[in-house]
Amino acid sequence: MFSDQSIPKSVIENLILSASASPSGAHKQPWTFCAVSNKELKTKTRIATEVEEKKSYESRMSERWKKDLEALGTDIFKPFIETAPWLIIAFKRPMT
Repeated sequence: MFSDQSIPKSVIENLILSASASPSGAHKQPWTFCAVSNKELKTKTRIATEVEEKKSYESRMSERWKKDLEALGTDIFKPFIETAPWLIIAFKRPMT
């Protein structure tokens, strides 16, 4: 379940700070985080996510994988992306 309850920006900043310092292989922390609260950007993110999820369900996921997901009640539709007060998006940085 996802909540639409407001969360202070300082809480999001502390979450990202904590995640950024999490252990990783060779202590490289190969990630970058982005916090999004802008409604228009969340809508664009939802649209792009649903396009990719549709591709995954139609051609990338095995039948076994989809069966395993049934218990979670997940599908291609991601309305919570727009209702959540914040999105925290993790990006993988190239290893150097």
